[in-house]
Amino acid sequence: MEKIKILTVTDLHQNEDLYESLAKAVKEHQPDVLAFVGDFLDAGGGKKSFSIDDVIRAIGQMKVKKVIFIRGNHEDENWWYFFHVWTPLFGAPIALHAEGYKTDPGVLIGFPCLMGDEEAFRGDREMVMADTETWLPSVFQQFGKSARSLWLMHEPSTGTSLSTPNSVVQGNVEWREAIEKYQPWLVIFGHDHRTPKKNQWHDTIGETLCVNVGQYTPKKVHYTLVEMTFSENQPLPEKMKVAVFPQKKSLERELGNGIWKTSKN
Repeated sequence: MEKIKILTVTDLHQNEDLYESLAKAVKEHQPDVLAFVGDFLDAGGGKKSFSIDDVIRAIGQMKVKKVIFIRGNHEDENWWYFFHVWTPLFGAPIALHAEGYKTDPGVLIGFPCLMGDEEAFRGDREMVMADTETWLPSVFQQFGKSARSLWLMHEPSTGTSLSTPNSVVQGNVEWREAIEKYQPWLVIFGHDHRTPKKNQWHDTIGETLCVNVGQYTPKKVHYTLVEMTFSENQPLPEKMKVAVFPQKKSLERELGNGIWKTSKN
């Protein structure tokens, strides 16, 4: 059996307290992969805002094997500066845009963000359409069933209790259509900061578990820890556990059973 631990976080907005809280979480859990699911840049203008150089320094000091970036609506031209400072220090960033990444074991899919200016983040990659059938089938052709393990997207799917309807953060109907069709095990997003305040951190679309890790306090970071166990030559996990912090609540699912159950530990 092979295991992998992925810590996901979103909507940090260069907040100093949130980045410092994240550093403590990384030290505590020691994940294999740290995934920023959008809006990790663009300071909110508060007194305790990091500069982009501070953000790079803070992430660089976190002890983790892989760091992955998904674009949010606040990653725009600021990504150029981040990219050019990050690259000489740590190599070209793993910045996913409508593509998959093999985490070994497992595969995660990084969705594009339809809001904002994607040009800097996209770089020389082709522009993709909102209609996922124009690009997602090629991801499945490359990775097969493994592409159903974990999807990361800044903007939520519409039609769940995790985003405010009829608002700028309600999400994308195209994402929901893709989830309904392909039924990935787990989808993680942010963008909406309100629903976590109501202690609503998860919902389901069919057998797919959807989790919102948007920030709801400027002091203590809200994040998700995903633990997956794979058997040899098995494209999907034998077991997946999803824990949300600081609530310290968790759900788990096993291969062959699409029911998510409260974890015992």
